Amino acid sequence: MAKRRQVSDDEKRQVLERQGLKCFIDQHPVDSESDLEYDHVWPYSKDGTSEVSNIAAVCKKHNREKRDLSLGEYRDRLELRRFFEGAKKRRLDDLLEERVGANGFGKQLTVVLNDDRAKLYLDAGPTEVPLTTDAATGERYFYAVLPVSVIKNDAELQPRALEPI
Repeated sequence: MAKRRQVSDDEKRQVLERQGLKCFIDQHPVDSESDLEYDHVWPYSKDGTSEVSNIAAVCKKHNREKRDLSLGEYRDRLELRRFFEGAKKRRLDDLLEERVGANGFGKQLTVVLNDDRAKLYLDAGPTEVPLTTDAATGERYFYAVLPVSVIKNDAELQPRALEPI
């Protein structure tokens, strides 16, 4: 295994010029440079490079808590933890509103079915996908990758709340 590369003083200076005196994880300010540690955005242990573009300054608390997660994965985990705090049960629509805004999802999706294809009319234009019939029930269905803009939770069909884990 290759020796882990340490960040030089010049590289630390470049990171601070780019980022400022704050924690990369949640952007909270820190009092001094001694409160920061320098880490790989994409972990060195997972083939992350040691180039300055892959190095960020992180407060000591966050850097120790994140363990082997990438800095982005750890940031997402903290955001989700905050999202689930409190007594309110959270549903898919709550998460979508948090991530893309109240008007960023739930748009009407028009689907036209024919004998063996489903035609979906999306903002990016129409797309067709194969239509399949379930042998046991006779129900017709299709699989498609959809943009988040057309996703909306049907609370009657899926009444369960999301779980933090």
